[in-house]
Amino acid sequence: MGEAHESRPLAGCRVLVTRAVEQAPELARRIETLGGEAVIFPLIRIRPMGDAGPLDEALDCLDQFDWIIFTSVNTVSLFLQRMRQRDIPLERLSARVAAVGPKTKAVLEAEGVTVDVLPTEFHAEGLLDALLPQMTPGLRVLLPRSRIAREVLPEQLACHGAQVTAVDVYDTEPVREGAAQLASLLENRAVHWLTFTSSSTVQSFVDLLSGYDVPRLLKGVAVASIGPLTSATCRKLGLPVTVEAQPSSLDGLIQAMVQWTMSHKGANADE
Repeated sequence: MGEAHESRPLAGCRVLVTRAVEQAPELARRIETLGGEAVIFPLIRIRPMGDAGPLDEALDCLDQFDWIIFTSVNTVSLFLQRMRQRDIPLERLSARVAAVGPKTKAVLEAEGVTVDVLPTEFHAEGLLDALLPQMTPGLRVLLPRSRIAREVLPEQLACHGAQVTAVDVYDTEPVREGAAQLASLLENRAVHWLTFTSSSTVQSFVDLLSGYDVPRLLKGVAVASIGPLTSATCRKLGLPVTVEAQPSSLDGLIQAMVQWTMSHKGANADE
């Protein structure tokens, strides 16, 4: 019985998954494997940029880049999708490749792309720590990214002499419908955990519930953040952070939730 309990540490927990609809199932499966119940409520939508011109220009001179940096699974998927649409063979991708985290690396490798650099901290600053020692003036770097991405990567790489081509591949749109349903889930304690896997999901959550008493709705609901940047956005917007993933990955997020849940189950049992 003890082993069954350990293998299903999220049993009895209902977890709100706020990722985009394309990405939500992966986190949901991990939650349910550990005995939890995933409640999928996407707070953002991923949209390819309407104008593919800048990306096409980069693809036309793909073999001229020394490095390509992928900062999310979304950029990998849309970048390679555009290559296929343009009938550009994978062999043209001769640059060294950096991936922000293990999931991005895994998706690249599944497509046959070798990943040369994976940071120990899975965010832009971690990428910089891994890449800057290898940057020499004049290296050409391609950075496919979200339209709302921070500028820290291109700015710091440029400061070290790299010639950076940053191309917006997709846009992140907030979900603007379902406020009453979301408020009802929280008010009725229909979920025990609220997960945020990006700053944009946090911003969308706050905007969507702008007409509600959010602190009251969050009483008794634990908040899980995927990393320090997402946590900073939570705190800036007045949301408490119960746990933060270490490392900044889905595995880290799940582990943080499990550890907190198990420790509090133990505390309740002692009482």
